[in-house]
Amino acid sequence: MSASSPGRIVSMDQFRGYTVAGMFVVNFVGGLAAMPAILKHHDIYFSYADTIMPSFMFAAGFSFRLTALRRLAKGDRARAYRHYFVRSLGLVLVSLVMYAAEDLEIKKWSQMTPAGVREFLAMLFKANLWEVLAIIGVTQILLLPVIAASLRVRTIAWLTLAAVHLVISYWFNFSFVYGTPNWLDDLLGLTEKSAWDGGFFGPIGWAIPMLFGTIAYDVVANRSSWSAAGRLIGAGLALMSVGYALN
Repeated sequence: MSASSPGRIVSMDQFRGYTVAGMFVVNFVGGLAAMPAILKHHDIYFSYADTIMPSFMFAAGFSFRLTALRRLAKGDRARAYRHYFVRSLGLVLVSLVMYAAEDLEIKKWSQMTPAGVREFLAMLFKANLWEVLAIIGVTQILLLPVIAASLRVRTIAWLTLAAVHLVISYWFNFSFVYGTPNWLDDLLGLTEKSAWDGGFFGPIGWAIPMLFGTIAYDVVANRSSWSAAGRLIGAGLALMSVGYALN
């Protein structure tokens, strides 16, 4: 858990490197038939591949908390929050530049009709915007009000977000993401169009691993290496047990 310099924490650098390596593995094997199923994404159980995106969000939350506390300690809170807001919007812009062309519904000028533009914007809203960089950017904006808050406030925040995620999933969002009949698709005119990573409402759920990253930072920053490792392992085992019990 030691820091390689006053601005870095070695264990998080190592975890971030592992996560990027895991992403390469998952992306490489995704299209191969003769590979263990646990290395691929699944809808019915939590596979190894399904751990990679949450790991990115966890690492982003850890770094977000670390840098936010240091910037806010300098005293100019408005400037610090403005910096993170603009930086997060920058991630969304980079995501659009990198990925939007791949999913572009409009391929030629003849499709630039009111109906074509409307469908393009609707699909951007539902699915095409939500690649990992855009998700991180929007989730950071969502968490700006609580990024420097106490453990109690952040715990209330992730419990509230979990409750909201559950309610909207039951109400419409599960059907919205998987393209089965629902009122929001009827409104947008996107019958049977699916999304990924939670679509427009995904940041509500993705904010939870990001908040857990902020909590892990508090543990690592305020305790010795072995004490922090023991607390994180214990908390992880407890949360896994609760998750399996609920499942």
